Amino acid sequence: NLGYSQGGHSGMWVNRLVAEGYRSDELPKIDYSIIGGGPYDMYQHYCKLLNEDKSQYPVALPLILSGMIDAGGNKVKNEDIFTDDVVAVLPSLFDSKQYDTDHINDYFYDNFGGNKDEGIEMSKIVKEAFFQPEKEPMSDIVFHLKENSLVYDTWAPNKTDSITFVHSPADEVVPYLNQENMEQHLKDMGYTAFDIDSSSDFKHTETGTLYVFKVALTLSEYIP
Repeated sequence: NLGYSQGGHSGMWVNRLVAEGYRSDELPKIDYSIIGGGPYDMYQHYCKLLNEDKSQYPVALPLILSGMIDAGGNKVKNEDIFTDDVVAVLPSLFDSKQYDTDHINDYFYDNFGGNKDEGIEMSKIVKEAFFQPEKEPMSDIVFHLKENSLVYDTWAPNKTDSITFVHSPADEVVPYLNQENMEQHLKDMGYTAFDIDSSSDFKHTETGTLYVFKVALTLSEYIP
């Protein structure tokens, strides 16, 4: 079971579904997982943005939130969360599917200020409502951020023999707190069949390349 970044998040959800017996007649036992750089705790990621009022990878926020808004019907709108300037460019930058995330990230820095070393101020791209998690519309978003996180329910991947995590402490896209919270959750649930490779001092994308090499090396030596 393999996955990096959003794929790492999805990979851990596969582990969870297998552990909970979801359609157990169709899902095989997972012998080994190599998971990397996943946003396992999306709520705490949001809290980090609140506390620091900065994001080094601003493209991620509209990717996640506008996707949740689209899936949630009319209860929350992009206009409720994002500034008018951001709402105006969402269709051309995201819905058109013409640009990759690096291009969109560069666009945010070029048009809304900040720099890649220090990040962009959240107030440049979101409205005041974003900073009020207890009130609508963000309270609804917060609820679903927790629902889509992996560390707020009592589950453990008890049908998985072993999991190797790969996550860089220098990750600017998916902060390392996601790995720390996943580690704590698994320990709290009594699951210890995992190890964490945090040796990379590279950022998210470069660590993803290292992840691929680690997967290739591990699989070349793996005997089922």
